[in-house]
Amino acid sequence: MKSWNDYKNFVKNEDSTAKQDIEEMEELASQPVPYASTTRWTNVSLSGTEMSKKFEVTSSYPYAKVWISNQGKGDIQFTITRGSDTGTLVSGSDVTIKAGTSTSVYSTNSWPADAYYANFTCGSANMKGLTSCRVASTQHELDI
Repeated sequence: MKSWNDYKNFVKNEDSTAKQDIEEMEELASQPVPYASTTRWTNVSLSGTEMSKKFEVTSSYPYAKVWISNQGKGDIQFTITRGSDTGTLVSGSDVTIKAGTSTSVYSTNSWPADAYYANFTCGSANMKGLTSCRVASTQHELDI
């Protein structure tokens, strides 16, 4: 079996179009890998006095953002936990969303691959609002 270099040398000597193709492929392969983000859920309705919504963080998508729009009359207490809805609290995720406001909670560092849970509680008042979740390969891409 011939090596990639043997093949390149053969093609460069035999076919100028193939030579250009190889040069273009090598240039593309040397460029940075484009990053990406993906939605885990979009515009999920918040209801009841408490609920949790699971999302996965992977080694390819180690950053997360949860957007919350509180359209109800009471404040919503929001947390993110790792492993289960009663799991380990993720640092910086304990947030109160005042009635009539919206906010986004971001990961500021990459998180280990695992199941995470967005947790919403509203005391005795029923929640009303929406939530969405996005994961990304970099923090910057959470807003793409």
